[in-house]
Amino acid sequence: MQMGGKKRKSRRPIKKKPLRVDMAEINYKNLRFLQQFVSERGKIVPRRVSNVSAESQRALSLAIRQARQLAFLPFASNHNMVHRAPGGSYAGDSARGHSATR
Repeated sequence: MQMGGKKRKSRRPIKKKPLRVDMAEINYKNLRFLQQFVSERGKIVPRRVSNVSAESQRALSLAIRQARQLAFLPFASNHNMVHRAPGGSYAGDSARGHSATR
């Protein structure tokens, strides 16, 4: 006697073709192009998200790291940074009702 309902067939996701990026366009000086592959937080966008080939992803990450070392691109964004007060508590904790000693 068989219990349960219908068998579920697992579907594999459809693989997209990797995006071919012109290797001549990947350069640490081409900042507009490189910023497409850096997230708002300053992280390099992974290959599964950007959908570029493995060879292009390696070249992109190398160019982004070179641009960061030469201060063309920031390592991290200054957006919503949390600053610590000298007492060890976060700035603005007292305004939110938090105390330094818990």
